[in-house]
Amino acid sequence: MTIGGWTVHPRFTLDNTKLQAAVDITIPNNIGVVGISGEVNRDGQFSLSGNANLTVAGVPIRPSFTLTNSSLQVALTVSDLPLVGGQATIRGDVNRQGEFTVRGDITGINLPSTLSFVTLSAASATLTWTPTEKSLTVRATATGLPSWINSVQVSGTVSNRQLSLTVGPLDPIDIYGFTVRNLTATLTPTQINVSAEIPSASVFSDLHLSGQIGSGGFRLTARTSLAIVSWLSPVDVDLTLNNTNLSLSASATVPVIGQVLFRGAVSPGQFTISVTGPNFSMLGGPGQLHLSDNQPHLPEPDDRHQCDGQHYHRRGGSRRKV
Repeated sequence: MTIGGWTVHPRFTLDNTKLQAAVDITIPNNIGVVGISGEVNRDGQFSLSGNANLTVAGVPIRPSFTLTNSSLQVALTVSDLPLVGGQATIRGDVNRQGEFTVRGDITGINLPSTLSFVTLSAASATLTWTPTEKSLTVRATATGLPSWINSVQVSGTVSNRQLSLTVGPLDPIDIYGFTVRNLTATLTPTQINVSAEIPSASVFSDLHLSGQIGSGGFRLTARTSLAIVSWLSPVDVDLTLNNTNLSLSASATVPVIGQVLFRGAVSPGQFTISVTGPNFSMLGGPGQLHLSDNQPHLPEPDDRHQCDGQHYHRRGGSRRKV
């Protein structure tokens, strides 16, 4: 006989109170034979259920299959989901090829303590079972993040009992006047990893930044080559994008003076740099480092004392002592 579109050979048992049916149903798509049973009412309506043992993404699952007069349905409760905790009850129809894509809401979310500043809402789990894909996917809205990435939809697929949730690449956004593109963030059990790009600006070429978001904010870093002063060869510059600005630091060897440290803040089209040099003396007197447009300049000594390291800055294309 045919029940719900499936050809089955039920076994009936009648006692003083009810009529029961049992059947072994073969479900394709690597599900196999499932033994189901249940009652048949006086109108001939069936509701026969049984469980199967399956594995998806390394996670053992035990879905329940229910055959009625109209369809074959699958239902499943997944507990202790990786990363997000909680559980999801998902259900839906199974087609004649044994394929289904079913979803359910996740309740009781419990993120690791390292992500305690993040809130996930509208979370759901989707189980997909087809010949080409057998997966468990989680989606949610994440808040508690920096304003430029807050309230975004994150998603990820369980793999080997592990889960990370990713958003991006996002549309270009503005941070401190810079256009930031291809921004991607990934929630892992230990941290939130971020990568992004800042396209070529007047003071540097394309930047590829990476870093983390934490409870105290964010910190992304990049390294590029930059001619900080026209008469110096380009040097490796470390740039840091954080809660307050985009800053840089670098060290370089200045002729006569030696190793100096550059630090400063960068804004579109210009940067402000302080320079710290070593103690040095010249002709028995103090030396003073002046950054000029063409070359370093050491004035004549005016007394007989050694000079402490000096601090200077550069604004845009001009340089002057602080």
